[in-house]
Amino acid sequence: MLNAVIIGSGISGLCISALLKKKGLNPIIFEKNNQIGGSFTSISYRGYTLDTGLHLITRGKSGEFPKLLREIFTKEVFSKYFTKQDDYIFHLNDKSSKFPKNLREFFNFKILSPKSRFDLFRLIISILKIGRKNTDKNLKNISSYEFTKKYLKNKDLFFLCNALSWMSTGCSIKEGSLCRFADTIARDKTFSLSYLLNSIKKKSDALEGDFYPIGGLKKIPKLFESLNFEIHKNEEIKKILIRNNKVSGIKTNKTQYKADIVIYTGKVLELKKIASEYKGKFPKNEEYKAITLWLGLNKKIAYFGKNSHIIIKNDESSPLWFMDLTSFDSNLSPKGKQLIGISTILHKDKNLILKDMKQTAGKLMPDYKKYLEMEKVMIDRAEKTLQTYNNPLWDLPEQRTNIKGLYLAGTDTKAFGSGGTMCAGSAYSCINFIEKDFKLLKSN
Repeated sequence: MLNAVIIGSGISGLCISALLKKKGLNPIIFEKNNQIGGSFTSISYRGYTLDTGLHLITRGKSGEFPKLLREIFTKEVFSKYFTKQDDYIFHLNDKSSKFPKNLREFFNFKILSPKSRFDLFRLIISILKIGRKNTDKNLKNISSYEFTKKYLKNKDLFFLCNALSWMSTGCSIKEGSLCRFADTIARDKTFSLSYLLNSIKKKSDALEGDFYPIGGLKKIPKLFESLNFEIHKNEEIKKILIRNNKVSGIKTNKTQYKADIVIYTGKVLELKKIASEYKGKFPKNEEYKAITLWLGLNKKIAYFGKNSHIIIKNDESSPLWFMDLTSFDSNLSPKGKQLIGISTILHKDKNLILKDMKQTAGKLMPDYKKYLEMEKVMIDRAEKTLQTYNNPLWDLPEQRTNIKGLYLAGTDTKAFGSGGTMCAGSAYSCINFIEKDFKLLKSN
């Protein structure tokens, strides 16, 4: 049997480990820290369960991560372990409206004027005509703004699209990659008359539903642990052993292992430290971070439902993402209390962002400070690569490297989507390459 080693136990590492196990291998995971899950984790703080920022599992039907979870576990995994979000509620200029789930609903998107709704409709159709895969060929190294500016004559529509850019790329519409922005809208869809007719039906759902893990983000790695992987925690890889341009094993801070396959899920920028023979691409940008303000209230003072509230600014800064986590899972806070999370990209002075967050909390929950018993600020990595237009998704490293048996996975490699979607997408790409390179792999 082939020996497979996974470097890193984040979601990318867990996804590729699960796929390898499904193919009949028993991968060994090495994690330099004392817990698995990477960015997908939670902490207990004064009786509350706090995630590393706000997270949802997106694209419930066609997304790579939901697809992988259903494939590895059961088709009922989402009904059993997750709760579905109802809507994204966008707030702009004291107006609020749920984000349209299909083309029909765009004409009732009341935070925009009728003319701007029509312009947004035209913009979406233009992106669908390009398609997800063609952005690489036709519009490489172009910012989202360069493509969309002809539709953004109205300031409110510009601010909305700017917010969407921050949410999808981690930066403003003038900096963000059109590749990633278009991926958010187009996915694998292509514009056609049949697609148009289906998308204007009342029950059409282009968003497909987003989900939150019951028990908090830490429950997702726990789910993977049920697969009984061999996991070595507190064991750091010091060198990937390579002979005749082929992987032969790995050396850790404790011992040495033979390996035919090594999958690296850390920062590609740091790969040279342990594999100097790697000659592939490197991301041009470092990771970017998100800041989250957690508020624990000693009683439930407002009901926001199972929704995400996106508060858009009248400038080019990142919007605020507001969620009442208690509505998703009442066990995340002590009985009878309420847990609120407010998050954004850490793109300017931390104190200015926190001031804005608290003012926003005051608008949505007047006098919330009377009930405040817990406040905590968390700063965590959003993703490993900032998706700017001069570093588009398609210019990132491939999963297969120049070294036989060495593969890459994670959010700074060539894969569609972001977050868990990108992790799972890169894992699927990895397994496809491995199947081609090692013909002994067979499905169980």
